Amino acid sequence: KFRSKYPEKYKAHSAAQLLPCKKGNQLHHWSCNEEHYKDVIELSVLDHALLHRNMIYDQERMMYRNINGILLDTKESHLELLEKIKLWENH
Repeated sequence: KFRSKYPEKYKAHSAAQLLPCKKGNQLHHWSCNEEHYKDVIELSVLDHALLHRNMIYDQERMMYRNINGILLDTKESHLELLEKIKLWENH
């Protein structure tokens, strides 16, 4: 079902399968556009889950938006969002 609903996410995941990743970490796709399939962010499982809880997938753009609807169209914007979330959770 996931594969048919989000073919671009499946393709991105498949393309990144052989990329190096430390044991216990996961690769995060900041974009599911073909030119970004292998441009990923290595995160801990906890950070990856935390980030996804604070984003909404925009299937038309094949990218994510923050909970305020702002498009996260760079790798840096994802890392900045994660840092903001972690700061907010610690206060």
